[in-house]
Amino acid sequence: MAGYIGYSRSVRAGIAEAEGKLPLSRAIPAVARAADCTRAAARAALEAAGPCEWHHASKEFNRVNFYDVAAVARRLRAGPVIARLEGLDFRGRLDPAMRAEMLLEKRLAARDGIVAALAAEAGTTADVVIAAYYDDWAA
Repeated sequence: MAGYIGYSRSVRAGIAEAEGKLPLSRAIPAVARAADCTRAAARAALEAAGPCEWHHASKEFNRVNFYDVAAVARRLRAGPVIARLEGLDFRGRLDPAMRAEMLLEKRLAARDGIVAALAAEAGTTADVVIAAYYDDWAA
């Protein structure tokens, strides 16, 4: 994987670019186009977000920061919506539901562990254990 594409950038820098991550000089116009904003607003958003990774470039092996264009553009486009949501106290209203979801995920993970253990002890699969449970429950 190591190596260079010509004398200008590393192979990994090329991979990052294929994934939509660009150096600041190229990320600014890309974000401005994607988010339909000024270059100044794009630069400010990119600098606020910070680089997501760095790669070597040039024959001098300079370290170049790369920025996630899609993530920054998405955040810029979502800015007005987030402002409206903040005015509706969306975090306070949504927080109990999100906590309930996390508890449910923990309970389901615990259930899956118990089902897997029972299946192993009975020499069967988890699907059979679940089916047997519901068949007995209905009786």
